[in-house]
Amino acid sequence: MQFTPQRLEKVHQTMQHEKIDAIVITNGPDVQYLTGYEIPDQRLPVASVIVKDETPRLILSENQIESLGTEPIMAIVETIPELNFQEWHGAHSPKLWDMIRSVIEDLQAGTGMIGLQQDYLSVNEFDYVKRILPKAGFTDYSKVLWRLRQVKDSIETDAIIEAVKIAEIGLRTAFEIIAPGKSEDEASVEIEAAMRNAGGQLRGIRAAVLTGSAIAFPYAKSSGKRLSASDPIVVDITVSHKGYFAELARTLHLGTPSEPQRRLFNTLVTICENAENIMNTGMKISEFAEAVYQEIDTKTAVSSIGCSIGLDLREPPQISKENGHALRKGMIFSIHPSTYHSDIGGLKIAEMIQVTDEGCRNLSNIARETF
Repeated sequence: MQFTPQRLEKVHQTMQHEKIDAIVITNGPDVQYLTGYEIPDQRLPVASVIVKDETPRLILSENQIESLGTEPIMAIVETIPELNFQEWHGAHSPKLWDMIRSVIEDLQAGTGMIGLQQDYLSVNEFDYVKRILPKAGFTDYSKVLWRLRQVKDSIETDAIIEAVKIAEIGLRTAFEIIAPGKSEDEASVEIEAAMRNAGGQLRGIRAAVLTGSAIAFPYAKSSGKRLSASDPIVVDITVSHKGYFAELARTLHLGTPSEPQRRLFNTLVTICENAENIMNTGMKISEFAEAVYQEIDTKTAVSSIGCSIGLDLREPPQISKENGHALRKGMIFSIHPSTYHSDIGGLKIAEMIQVTDEGCRNLSNIARETF
């Protein structure tokens, strides 16, 4: 993924404001955000050290060098010896932290304030870091970085739009191949294959074809259950391009929906329409959520309206009545209301919406009237 220097400038500004001398990034998507390096597998060891007025350092194991590919990397690469799986599974190894310490000391930041990603740091790791950098102070940089990532620049937006296009191919494939008698699993495999052929990355790719109570469970998987002409069928798709996610979902019916099914489906459509009509730059997320929820029948148990999306499928901010942050131009949200009733079935719609100066824009061109 192409790197934009403006991201690093913003990081340096926040470091100065927070009086931080160095930051250590150990979460793969954040390393990509700041250096341009897309880690091939999230379980692999990776880190980046950033000190003001210095080129970022990217730390990898020796066997990852070939994964650098031809994409431009905004960092000086440092390596550690190859690690076996047991050595670093579950946490970054002492060897990685030893290299991080060496880089920090080389950059004359070993006695300063160091920002860590405590959201991704085990107790054992933190204890080790304090031992090898005894003169340093430590603070959490996680929330600062999350806030920087909330507004997507043009490079990120383009990657997400490409992911949306691949997700649309998945939905169009679903419209063509889903039929009574086919199993959820069979349909799911065909849809995922179409998205892979269109360039969808293996990381996070998911084409869940769901009926019944399965929709009530987050990240539910398709089963061997046969599709029928009487149940709502949810096609729930996630896919990534250059590390950036898109999520689209539609609910189909292969027969004639019952009146309760139709009513519930219309509720989800209304939520998405209201979200698009109400969303605007500067609006508090709590006010946005309140306005959307006002249009929902209190007897209709609708799940979370949505959240930000990007290098992670689920990112802050969450759209909720308790969120006091404001919508900002460039934010991209997955609006994904869903609901399940035992006597009606499960339904879901998911859209990709970007906040703009004029309000918002829908990044997908797939009709949501699929019932």
